Amino acid sequence: MKYIKGIAIYFFVFIIMFVIIEFVFRLSGEKPFTPVVAIEKITPKNPIIVDSIFGFSLLPGKYSFHYKNGYSFTATNNEFGERITKSGIRNASLPTISIYGDSNFYGFGLEDDQNLAYLMQQKNQTTHVVNHAVFGHSLYLNYLKYKT
Repeated sequence: MKYIKGIAIYFFVFIIMFVIIEFVFRLSGEKPFTPVVAIEKITPKNPIIVDSIFGFSLLPGKYSFHYKNGYSFTATNNEFGERITKSGIRNASLPTISIYGDSNFYGFGLEDDQNLAYLMQQKNQTTHVVNHAVFGHSLYLNYLKYKT
């Protein structure tokens, strides 16, 4: 019983301290967390297509993403729905580095020439870098993509 009382006291003190700290921040002019501004428009159309294996995949083409705050970027996908890394032409004679991942590896929010795969390709012309990453895909979906 003594142990439970001690935990209850620590919990109560923690809550009181949290409320005091929140109150101090509010008095100092801090605003509550505001979520990231959503995308307002994608041109020419949404690059996502329903896929029976992965749930969704990316369509080929050049897409501009426009946010409400004025920020925009362009992403180009090749004929396989992969983010381009240079000319988009695959060279079978070169060794290939395949990158799988989510929006971070896809380079969501970055121009075509700023994402990781593109920069890797520019640094090393003796290999072919393929960006298989898709924004919104999980590790399991990347594993499935790797297996197919």
